[in-house]
Formats: sequence, structure tokens, C-alpha cells
Amino acid sequence: MEELRPLHEEWAGVELRSGQAYGVRVYKNGSTLVNHVDRSETHVISCIFHIGHDLDEPWPLEIEDHDGNVHAVNMEPGEMVMYESAKQYHSRLTPMRGRHYGSVFIHYFPAVAWNWTMWDVHVAVPPDFLDAAPSDAHRSMDGGESNLNKYYREYWAGRGEGFRPRAMGIDEPVQSLSHDGGRVLHPPPKHLADHDEL
Repeated sequence: MEELRPLHEEWAGVELRSGQAYGVRVYKNGSTLVNHVDRSETHVISCIFHIGHDLDEPWPLEIEDHDGNVHAVNMEPGEMVMYESAKQYHSRLTPMRGRHYGSVFIHYFPAVAWNWTMWDVHVAVPPDFLDAAPSDAHRSMDGGESNLNKYYREYWAGRGEGFRPRAMGIDEPVQSLSHDGGRVLHPPPKHLADHDEL
């Protein structure tokens, strides 16, 4: 974490403090990750360092840029993606197809005068955020379906398997598709069940 901090500071253009690092987090066959932003207290400038995988097909990280465009990023072992994790929505909406996918997650926050909390983020969310046809042009660039929903719908159309509703609940961000198309939630490991985060 300390060795990578100067690289993140150069990229972000600000002095950073260490927030949190965890992993290797290993996803299994069928895993998905709901669309979310991270904790604004500690997860502001972040990276995903990909360790390794055994996949039957690519399993992209979907990340929304500042203009609302969705980028599907496929990582190879040893590659790292840097992003503003408390600001840029990111997910893995399409189910992982393979045996395992492991990465390390490293998070920093600005060292000077940083006092943003999750409460600041929550009260800034407009009341129509979850409406089917949002009014905010930044969330739906053409005034209709969001770019992320379009990406997800096109994924399932391209597979010819029929559309599957995407997971929305951040309380259980890592989920899997069962054989019948339903969702199976992955609870935290028993030794972490009493803690707020994994």
C-alpha cells in the first residue's frame, strides 16, 4: 500500500493517506457485483490489482466515466486499474463464468482537509434516483434508458439466454446466479459476520 501511494498521488494530483487494503478477494463461478460507489471516508482514490483467474470467458469490470459512458475493462494477472471509487460507479453485473477470479483492493483518501462522509453522499442523492425514467441527464445521457442498463440488456440479448434482472441491493454486493436464474446471496465469512465490512 505504501509503495503504491506515490503512483496514486501522481495520478490524482493530491497528497493521499492510506485508507484500506484487502484481498485477495476471490470470486467464484456465477458471482456478480452490484453497481456501487465506495465509502467516501476512506475509499476515494483506489485501485484493483488483479492477481489471477481461471475463466471460461472474460469477466469485465464495468466502470462509468464522468460523462456517463460505461467501460467494460478486462484485466490480466499483474494489471492494475486506478479509479475514483467514491465517485465512479463500478460493478461486475455479468456473471463470472469459470472457477475463480482473485484481486487485491487498495484505497486512499486526500490527506488535507478531507471530511466527506457517507452521510454527505446520501443527502446529495436526488429523490428520483431510482425512478425508471430519471430526469437527471448525467444518469441517462439520452433522457431514456441509462447507459449501464443498456449495456446490461445488450449483454443478455447477445447471449440469447433471456434477460435476467440485475441485482440492486448494496447490503449484499457479491451475489451469484443460480442454475434457475435466481440470485443467491453470499454472506460474509463467519469470522467476519459481526463486522461492518469485509
